[in-house]
Formats: sequence, structure tokens, C-alpha cells
Amino acid sequence: NGLTDCYVRPVAYLGAEQTSVSALNNKVHLAIAVWDWPSYFDPEVKARGLRLEWSKWRRPDPQTAPTTAKAAGLYMICTMSKNAAERNGYADALMLDWRGYVA
Repeated sequence: NGLTDCYVRPVAYLGAEQTSVSALNNKVHLAIAVWDWPSYFDPEVKARGLRLEWSKWRRPDPQTAPTTAKAAGLYMICTMSKNAAERNGYADALMLDWRGYVA
């Protein structure tokens, strides 16, 4: 595709054959999107150093959710944290895990 700096987003999702918590009878669908994605932060800002804010949210215990997966439900606290940091004048939020370690 000619892209050198890009984001690849594979998305797997279940169909609507069964509408309940159990999804054993649902078909698995897969889509892959790719788009140009330059540096996340402005190169000048990166050169000066990023300002980060501690997030009030923590990543969940891995026994409560598939925390190593890029699961859509887990993005909510990341989005809320980044939005709060940006509103407060920071480049991003620094999150801790459930134990208090940098996530």
C-alpha cells in the first residue's frame, strides 16, 4: 500500500445471529483498516519533552477483563484520561495499573 508510517486496525466482532450474553452461535467477522498515521505527537513538542498528567483512572486488574487485548471497552478510561489531560494543558495522561505501577 506504500505507507511507511501507518496504523493497522484489525477488528474482530461477533454477528447478530444470537442476541444475548452467550455468543456461541454467532459468526466471527474480521475487518482490517489501514491508514496513514504520522507521529502521534508533534515532532517539535517531542523534542522539547512531553508534559504528562497523572490519570485519575487506573487500568483494571487482568482478572477482571482481557487487559492485554485491545478491547473496545477498555479504551473508555484511556480516552477519558487523555481528554482530561488535554483539557488541563497536558499532552497526555500517564496511567497506573491496578497495583499502582505505570501501565
